[in-house]
Amino acid sequence: MEFENLLTLIKTVSDSELTDFDYEENGTRIRLKKKKETVVVSGTSSNVPVMGLQTVQPLGQITESEAKMEKDIADGEPEGMLIKSPLVGTFYAAPAEDADPFVSVGDQVKKGQTLAIVEAMKLMNEIESDFDGKVAEIYVENGQAVAEFLEKHPKVAYVNYPGLPSSKYYERARKYLPHGGCGVVSFGLKGGREAASAFMQNLKLGAIETHVADARTCCLNPATSTHRQMTDEQLKEAGVPAELVRISLGLEDKEDLIADISQALDAIAE
Repeated sequence: MEFENLLTLIKTVSDSELTDFDYEENGTRIRLKKKKETVVVSGTSSNVPVMGLQTVQPLGQITESEAKMEKDIADGEPEGMLIKSPLVGTFYAAPAEDADPFVSVGDQVKKGQTLAIVEAMKLMNEIESDFDGKVAEIYVENGQAVAEFLEKHPKVAYVNYPGLPSSKYYERARKYLPHGGCGVVSFGLKGGREAASAFMQNLKLGAIETHVADARTCCLNPATSTHRQMTDEQLKEAGVPAELVRISLGLEDKEDLIADISQALDAIAE
């Protein structure tokens, strides 16, 4: 099923009075179950080969293109099978802040066991294992790679991302999101509103959008869009300073994302 059709299906079920929906097409099965106004999504595919010992690899907000991942499998790295999130969104390794992760690398899991939660379109979607196996790796990298690049750039004043050691939430992120987390990064540019405006105008890969958790990278500078009627002082008071840029990273290759961000930063006048 196409990604857009899947989103439409989820929204339709969410808005309806249905509590359970089961759909199967071309060997792929999707089950939607609504609990307390939340739609839980799980997908299974009949073409997954049965192996004596499977490798389970949950995906959150993934960083490399699907073609790259398929090539890795063909090359033997990683070995075993991949569990892919049917949605792009925020990856949660644990059900609550004070709870243990659903799974960790090395854990044995059973078919149907919850591996993680992906939040998309304000819905918390449980990602379940399609088979019995052992968790070999968990991939959630785009946000981390971009945040690390931005933190080192001379035109960036600060970066807000819990995966960075400089973040006040770093230790908490290490505990609750040990294998990565959200693909949303916010950062401030030296030069304020003008610098942020120049950056946004020169993005080529990232789209200027107000939403997050899309399949493509979306970027927003509130000072030049949603909050453009406010002064710099008002923006600072509201907690969205003029230099602030928020970027929600999609499925593009991380090297392509960094290259696009880099050329947009280079376009800012000294």
